[in-house]
Amino acid sequence: MAKQMKAPPGETSTTATTSTLSKVFLREWVLVGMLIFGGCCSNVYTLELLVTHAPKSGHLITLAQFLVVAVEGFLSNLEWGWGPALGHASGPKSFLPLRLKERKIPIRYWIGMVVLFWTVSVLNNASLGYNIAMPLHIIFRSGSLFVSMVFSWLFFGKIFSRQQILGVLLVSVGVVISTYNSAGTGESTSQPFRQWLTGIGLLTLALVLACLLGQLQQLTYTKFGRHWREGLFYTHFLGMPAFLLFYDDIRTQIIEYNSSPLVSLIEAVEPFLVTWLPSSVWTALNRGPWLQVRLPSMWLYLLLNTATQYVCISGVHRLSSMASSVTLNMILSVRKFVSLLLSILLFNNHFSIGHWFGAAAVFIGTAIYSGIGGSPNTTTVKVKSK
Repeated sequence: MAKQMKAPPGETSTTATTSTLSKVFLREWVLVGMLIFGGCCSNVYTLELLVTHAPKSGHLITLAQFLVVAVEGFLSNLEWGWGPALGHASGPKSFLPLRLKERKIPIRYWIGMVVLFWTVSVLNNASLGYNIAMPLHIIFRSGSLFVSMVFSWLFFGKIFSRQQILGVLLVSVGVVISTYNSAGTGESTSQPFRQWLTGIGLLTLALVLACLLGQLQQLTYTKFGRHWREGLFYTHFLGMPAFLLFYDDIRTQIIEYNSSPLVSLIEAVEPFLVTWLPSSVWTALNRGPWLQVRLPSMWLYLLLNTATQYVCISGVHRLSSMASSVTLNMILSVRKFVSLLLSILLFNNHFSIGHWFGAAAVFIGTAIYSGIGGSPNTTTVKVKSK
């Protein structure tokens, strides 16, 4: 009988290690997929619930999102030990054996990003109170490639391939088509149309400022390294005092939220999801002890929104540390398309043939720009110092 050949011990060990790493890597990708598609799509769903019932509550929504991320970031940036309290060696000494971790990036860089990030967040959420439908909101925010390309060309001297230029042109045409078709969906009176124009103006300004923020982040991370957890904390924590500017508005929104009807979690989502799950599932859910916990519906929606916002952010940052910028861009584009479909199906938002053409142009243009099927040649013009 022929003897079976045994693999050398070293080869067996290498195979086992490779298999283990593959399983860990696969689990990490599955987790990221669940965080992004579950968290981000749910966040869009809960945001539309909020603006459907209280269109002018954008400032309160933004404050809640900032507060949750700031508190979590504060706790994750604390460390035991005596020393500087504010994350810098020259700062005041802590009177407790707790202190903030030492910053890797100087505070002056964060201040500039805080101003831009806070303004973009406020503008994006506030625009939903000006007759901006959620599908248009999603498509319009996907059109940042054109502005980003212009800024990269002006400030960094980058030259783009024909493939990238074609992709950006498609995205821009798609945004214009979708915006044009949305202009005709409002009422015939001039007041709603003026409100819609105001919303488009807010989205446009937010788009430009978001691209400026991206360029500033690129410069900062290139110089000091990618310390995204530190950035997540400081961009939210330092922006909190700015909400005092909207104190009266937020106070009014809180009163409106308090007066909303009391509901349980199941009752809050049932009108929108009951047709998508079997009746047996709803029967089982309606027997749970959680039905005894009832909150004002708007606060419950806001709680869900902030929770899913945190899950979404965690998934995006995990993905950015695992994948290339092309992969990141494509996965987020697919996520936006899924969110768009959910918005149309669950909330019966108006979506004409023109909207579909516009959405298709945006997502196909993003795919072309990202180099699906080939790697675009992008070179950077180096400016010689005199």
